[in-house]
Amino acid sequence: MDYQKITVLGNVTSDPQVNQPDGKTTYVDFSVGVSRGRVKEGREAVSDYFPVRAFGKLAPVAEQISKGTRLLVEGRLEINTVAAKDNPDQKRTFVRIVPQVIVILSPKAE
Repeated sequence: MDYQKITVLGNVTSDPQVNQPDGKTTYVDFSVGVSRGRVKEGREAVSDYFPVRAFGKLAPVAEQISKGTRLLVEGRLEINTVAAKDNPDQKRTFVRIVPQVIVILSPKAE
């Protein structure tokens, strides 16, 4: 049996983009920024940014968020490899979270 799960707690980095390419299925793309922890004196803060694509029952939830919203996202990683547009011999790998749970913790970061 295989199992995969990722949980991130952070802030939405920009307003979500709502897409409905086939006129039926709506999906919402956004990104969550997560700080790696305390910053040592004299160093810059380091954050990681996780792209997220919500669809199905979670699309309406994702449509309610905006830049700065603090939330928890729990789901699975989706990894896609495609040919580069500028060089078909070269491959590009994209990773994003497909959420199973989105919990809105606060409307905006405080």
